[in-house]
Amino acid sequence: QLAEERSKNEQNTTKIAQLQSSLDNAQSEVNRLQGLLQSYEGISTETYTITFYNGANVYTSRAVSVSNPYITSGVGTPKQDKRVFVGWALNSSDGEVIELESYRFTFSTNLYAVFEEKPLNDYTWEEIAQISESGQASQFFSVGDEKTFTLGMGEEITVAIMGFNHDNLSDGSGKAGITFGMTHLTASGSKMNYSETNVGGWNDSAMRKTLQNTYFTQMTTDLQNVIKAVDKKTTIGNKKITMTTSSDKLFLFSVAEIASATSIANSSSSIYSGYASTYQAEGTQYAYFRNLIGDADIYNTPWQLARKTKTATNTSSWWLRSADTTFDWRFSYIGHTQNAASGCNNANSNMGISFGFCI
Repeated sequence: QLAEERSKNEQNTTKIAQLQSSLDNAQSEVNRLQGLLQSYEGISTETYTITFYNGANVYTSRAVSVSNPYITSGVGTPKQDKRVFVGWALNSSDGEVIELESYRFTFSTNLYAVFEEKPLNDYTWEEIAQISESGQASQFFSVGDEKTFTLGMGEEITVAIMGFNHDNLSDGSGKAGITFGMTHLTASGSKMNYSETNVGGWNDSAMRKTLQNTYFTQMTTDLQNVIKAVDKKTTIGNKKITMTTSSDKLFLFSVAEIASATSIANSSSSIYSGYASTYQAEGTQYAYFRNLIGDADIYNTPWQLARKTKTATNTSSWWLRSADTTFDWRFSYIGHTQNAASGCNNANSNMGISFGFCI
């Protein structure tokens, strides 16, 4: 019996030793984990600087840390003229764009803004309107940039930017951001009036109604919704120099919107030079036409103004909205080819249409 008890005591002693060893090991593991925790806490306050570049210039910077290595907001959108921001890339603006909100930064990093060229034709009308209303249209587009759309009747129309901040909005809120104008003639011509008269001028003309009822109504809804009514000045016709203002969504150009004030005053034709101040009061030359013909005399029809329909081989004469100041039955027009005199023609003549509008 004594031997049996001695054996049990030895077994208990062994178990106690084993338990003590396990406790010692556990404490060692606790100590190790505490050391790791202290070590982690010691470095978790370390921060990294993330620097954002737009070209060669620093756009902004942000600090991240080991415990918070993400940038989820607040960076903003950099801009470059006539380019669209795509995102941020590592190492250079030619690098692959990263998903900024989910990217984990583990050291100080430089990011570079990536942009892409986007032609006017690739923008929606809604996007163009938003840019126009922001007052930054000239930072995205250039005079002469073109966009093509299709009317409900199937006719394809190409327009170019005539100028920026040129036309007064009819609601009195300032300038329309962008003016567009056709680069060709519509498939069908029309008359300024159905009888030989310019009485009432552009404001009362059949052509003004044609643009609204035939062409504006055939535009897609997204385009109709962003076209702004602008003020257009012209004489009242009937050999009078009295000016009237029309509110138009679609319009023909006036003599003064195509020719410079100098060109009108110095024209070889008294049709223009003899009534220069009257024509000059109908607007100012668009940048597009300034670039196209400068101070050239439009009476001699600079070749750059010759226009045709998209399907025609030959160019045709096209109407302007300016009424003749010497006769009560004519409106101004642009000749069909170089040196074929521009001037005035019977109001009931069928001639080409090249309209403009503002956004």
